[in-house]
Amino acid sequence: KQITLQNLFKLKSIQNIAQTLDEQTEENGDNAVSTCLIDLKPDGDAVPWFMAPPIGGSPLCYLPLSQTLAHDQPIYGLQTPGLWDGRTPYERVKDIAAVYLADIEQRFGRVPLRLAGWSFGGIMIFEMAQQAQKAGWAIEDLLIIDTAPMSTFDDSVFDYMPDELAFTAHILQAADPGGDDRNKRLEAMYHAAMASGKNLPPGLSLQQFDSLTRSLMASQIAYRSFEPAPFPGSGRLVIARDNPQWDDHDYHAIWQPLLRDMTITLIPGEHNTLFDDENIATTTAVFTGLK
Repeated sequence: KQITLQNLFKLKSIQNIAQTLDEQTEENGDNAVSTCLIDLKPDGDAVPWFMAPPIGGSPLCYLPLSQTLAHDQPIYGLQTPGLWDGRTPYERVKDIAAVYLADIEQRFGRVPLRLAGWSFGGIMIFEMAQQAQKAGWAIEDLLIIDTAPMSTFDDSVFDYMPDELAFTAHILQAADPGGDDRNKRLEAMYHAAMASGKNLPPGLSLQQFDSLTRSLMASQIAYRSFEPAPFPGSGRLVIARDNPQWDDHDYHAIWQPLLRDMTITLIPGEHNTLFDDENIATTTAVFTGLK
C-alpha cells in the first residue's frame, strides 16, 4: 500500500493565507510577519495552547478548534519560518523548534507549555518539548496528533521528490511542465494552479507561491532527516481511528520507546478529517480532557 506525503497534511491548511496576511499587514505594519506566532484565539486567562503546523507550514487548519474550545482558552498557531516572511526555510526540525520556542519566550516569557501538533506538527512539538525541558521550562501538556517520525517507516512507503517544484506539484495535484528553466516552470505552475481555483487562496502572489514551494521542500527534508531521541517526560498520543496508515504500522510500538509515559486515545475520523465539521467535537474533547 502506497502512503504519500500528501496524506500527511491537509491542503485546507494553506487556504485563506493571503487574505489573513493582508489583514495582519494592515493592522501591524512592517512587524506583521516578524514572528511565527499567529493569534488564532488570543483571548482568555487559561494557559494557552501552542499549535505547530502540518507540513504545509500554516496553522490555519486549527481555526475550527479555536472556535470550539472554551471561551477562556487562548490558542496560538506557529507558522513555519520562511513560509511567507522571506527567510530561508530551515531544513532541520531542531532549528525550527528553536525558533518557535524563542518566539514564544519573547512574547510570553517561560510560561508553562501546552504543546499540540497534528501530522508533521506532532513531530515538531516532540522536539520542542525536548529542548524546552532541557532549558528548564515546565511542560504542562504534550499532545501528539496522528503522526509518527518518518524514520520509523520503510522509506519506500513514502514518495520523495528531489525538486521543490515537482514536490509542490505532487502535493497540490498540479501539472508540472518540466524543463530546465526554473522561472518558467514556476510561473507556469503558478498560473495553472491559480486558474484551477483549488488548494491556493485568491490573491496569492507569484513570490508567495515561490516561498511556498521552498518551504514545502525544506519541511520534507526536515521530516525525513529527523532522528528523535526518547523524551523523559509524559505525553498524549491521539490516533485517527480510520487512518489506513495504522493498518500497516503499530503506533504503540513506534512511540513507546520514545515516550514511555504515554497515554493513547483513539478518536473517529481519518487523518485529514480530524478538524472537519463531522469530527471537530471529538477532537476538541481531547484538548479539554487535560492529563
